[in-house]
Amino acid sequence: MAKIAGAVMILLASSLLGFMYSREVERKLNTLYEIQRILIMLKGEITYHKAPAAEAFCEVSKHVKEPFSSFFYHTGKELDKGFGKTIERIWQESCDTELKELIISGEDRKTFREFGACMGYLDAEMQISSIGLYSEKLEVRIKESERGIREKQKIFKYLGIIGGIFLILLIA
Repeated sequence: MAKIAGAVMILLASSLLGFMYSREVERKLNTLYEIQRILIMLKGEITYHKAPAAEAFCEVSKHVKEPFSSFFYHTGKELDKGFGKTIERIWQESCDTELKELIISGEDRKTFREFGACMGYLDAEMQISSIGLYSEKLEVRIKESERGIREKQKIFKYLGIIGGIFLILLIA
C-alpha cells in the first residue's frame, strides 16, 4: 500500500511540475503583452499630452500592474530628482531593483533595458520613434512566442507525466 501511495505522490509531483512550467510559458507571453500595452500608453502620454519623460512615466505607473507600476513610478521620480544621472542609468537601475522578479526571457529583459537608453537624450519626436521601433521588435517576439506556446505547454505537461511514470518504474 505504501508503494502505491508513494507512486501516486511521485506522479502527482512530477505532473504538477510539468503544469507549472507550462504556466510559466504563458506568463512570459502575458508579460510581453503587458509591455506592449505600456508602450501604447507611454507613446500616448508623450504624443498627446506632450509630457516629458518623468511625467509620462509617473502617469503610466498609475495604469499598469505590478511590477511595472513600481518601476515606472520609481523611474519617473528619479528623473525628477535629477542629480546628474542619465535616464539610461536610472532606467537600468530601476530594472535591476524593481523588475528583478519579472518573468521574461533573458533576451527580452536585455532589450527592455536597452530601450531606456534612447528615451532620455532625444526630443519627443525621437522618443516616439524609439517607442515605435521597440514596439516592432516586441511584436516580432510576441508572434514568435505565440507560434510555439501551445506545443511547449503540451510538451511540459507530457514530460511531467512521463517523467513521473519513468521515475516510478525506475525505483520500483
